[in-house]
Amino acid sequence: MGTQLVTELPLARAGRLVVDPERAGGVVDLAATIRDAVGASAVLVAGRAPDGELYAAAHAGVPEVLLGELLDALASADDDGDDLGGDPLRELDLPGAAALGEAGLARVVCTALELDGTDVGMLAVLACKDDARVDRALIVPFARLAAVGIAQVRRPARRQLLEQALEANDAFDRFALTASDVEELTHGIAATLAEILDVPLTALMIYDDGRELLQMAPGSFGADDERVSSYQISVADPHSNAARVFATGQPYLSNDAAADPGIRPGYVRAFGIRRLLSVPLRMGTRRIGVLHLANKEDDFTLDDLVRAEALAPRVATLVALTGASFRLRREQCLERVLSGLALAIASGEGLRALLPPTFDALCAATDASLLALVPTDGRPIVVRRGPTNPALEHRVLAAAAEQPAERADIARPGSVGDPGWSAFHEPVTLGTARVGTLSALRARSEPFAPDEQRALRRVAQLAALTWATESYQQEGAQLARLQERQQISAELHDDVQALLVQAQARLDQTLGHPGLEPALAATVVHARRLVIRSTTALHSVAQRFSRPASCDLSLRLRTVISGIEQEFLLPVRLRATPDASRAGRELPRSLADVMVKVAREALVNAAKHGGRCFAEVGLEVDGDGRLLLTVVDDGVGLCASDGQPRHGLTSLRRTIAEQGVRLEVGPGPEGGTRVAAGVLLPG
Repeated sequence: MGTQLVTELPLARAGRLVVDPERAGGVVDLAATIRDAVGASAVLVAGRAPDGELYAAAHAGVPEVLLGELLDALASADDDGDDLGGDPLRELDLPGAAALGEAGLARVVCTALELDGTDVGMLAVLACKDDARVDRALIVPFARLAAVGIAQVRRPARRQLLEQALEANDAFDRFALTASDVEELTHGIAATLAEILDVPLTALMIYDDGRELLQMAPGSFGADDERVSSYQISVADPHSNAARVFATGQPYLSNDAAADPGIRPGYVRAFGIRRLLSVPLRMGTRRIGVLHLANKEDDFTLDDLVRAEALAPRVATLVALTGASFRLRREQCLERVLSGLALAIASGEGLRALLPPTFDALCAATDASLLALVPTDGRPIVVRRGPTNPALEHRVLAAAAEQPAERADIARPGSVGDPGWSAFHEPVTLGTARVGTLSALRARSEPFAPDEQRALRRVAQLAALTWATESYQQEGAQLARLQERQQISAELHDDVQALLVQAQARLDQTLGHPGLEPALAATVVHARRLVIRSTTALHSVAQRFSRPASCDLSLRLRTVISGIEQEFLLPVRLRATPDASRAGRELPRSLADVMVKVAREALVNAAKHGGRCFAEVGLEVDGDGRLLLTVVDDGVGLCASDGQPRHGLTSLRRTIAEQGVRLEVGPGPEGGTRVAAGVLLPG
């Protein structure tokens, strides 16, 4: 049946009101909530007038014409005064309410509405004949919510109490704009409420609309971070006192929390709760959370409730403002960290030097306990902050090593004291190649917020840029050393070796002189032998210097490109993917020599026969597992105007074939010429 909220007097019996909207107060919407939560067909919240008569404060699903019958049944049950054996629930027989039975409402479970020992009404939960879904365990907790609502209507708020509560707003103002985070705010609110309401313990449950959870704020009840972080409640959980208060907007009052079926025993034990007063926090129609006040020296009263509800809007405003301010400061802090990282990269600092302080600052800004950059090959860079959890860290680092796509992992709290955890993994890529994973771990189940995720993505991008810069600088240094070796080799060959050859020729000429004395001739012969030995040694040294110092194919290609650019003034760009660069370092020297020869020949042909053009050398691993070298130019193409081929790679084909290298020569994708050589990689 649909919800029926009565707002006018539909029926009068024996001169008394069946429904009195002026005395319904805040329980009007509560009836429908109770019906849905306990799984009933209909619910009636009945208040007790000062003369003892029951009136219908609100109902959901009860046919209006049958409200009188139901009130009569409740009154009859109330008058029976049967011993319920300690069970606060009683199930009514309906012989005196035949009309209800005819409507299909075969079972009625009712309970008294009591507050501080005062009978303020009754709650009736109705079910159909074949309806066994009613959760009897929830009836009493919801009855207590209804009792508070009815009691507030019976006892209007005192102006003096409200004025006292409102005066406390000045105390809130003292720290409203100074709290740096929610924990500091919680302590400030607790100190203020302890002074005003004489309550030693205060807790804030803050609504997370993204996850539809109530999360206990740091500093609540003066408990440690693990216990506080482990307490989070789904707003759809009717068995939770905090969720019921949040969902219904009704306060809750209990002066014996340990025996209260509406408060979970684990919650009572975890935070040492004896007495509890819970009020909803709202800003207009926006739901902020729940405020808990606990362990007042004497019992909570309706006066305490009046004051707490008067202060609740101010507390809600402070929570909302502090949360917004904290998020703004966090965004500013993240921007500073990213700016500092970008400047450090621009200054040329190395990855392993600049990332640890950046990671430490990010941990502080995001309250992460670990940040790690895990390369696909190499040693990870790991920074920890706060207490460590080796098993959990190992789990997160192992997940990063598996090179996951961008993802967030969240483990909900398992028990009191277990805060859960959350992690965020972001791929680090150079071009289309994966080079590592950036992973963040937070030692509680709060997921990384969108602004935090954006910052981590940016760090991953900057790390990739630094990686590329370092690789380029290392290759440049190796290239400079190789060029220097080749220059030394050339100077030895062209200058020193030429002088030794001339010296040997002069000695030979001296030995041929007819008047040379024997002793002098022996000396010249000895000198000639030394010159020959020097020439041989110098030739060996020159050969070693001219031989590439590294088998790194991409580095050797850079050397070839540099020489072509200097000799022919042909602009050339090298494009090598990270996986191809790695494969090039592991390539056998004989195959690397072939690939270098192909690149040099293709570039020389482009420079000589392509006209004014631009060339690009590419190195990648294709889908067939081949290391593919391509040289593409945008020159005149394969043939000149006379129709004769201008590319002289024919002489290399036999050598290439013997080495298992496949060579292709054809037109480029946009004109010019494309030369490709591919070799199958092992494994």
